[in-house]
Amino acid sequence: MRTGSRFPIWLRLILVLGFCTHGVLAVWADEAAMVPEIRPGVLAGYLPASATVDSAALLPPPPAEGSAALALDQDISRTDLALQGTPLKQQPLQAP
Repeated sequence: MRTGSRFPIWLRLILVLGFCTHGVLAVWADEAAMVPEIRPGVLAGYLPASATVDSAALLPPPPAEGSAALALDQDISRTDLALQGTPLKQQPLQAP
């Protein structure tokens, strides 16, 4: 009498998970097919082209005068300005 399977447990688990996720992936593919395209390969998105986003409303206010956050901003700015013209600062600007 044989009690074991000829397939290891990890392979059985992969097969079961594959069958379970197949339906989910099919639903996602159907939903993706419903998004209109502006031109082939470019999805329209959820905002019309005439809509603009007020990006200033997304930013936090500047640090308060005399705060630790302002001191940190100024320190980072001084450090960055000191690197201007150095190879360390020029490397990221070069095309790959």
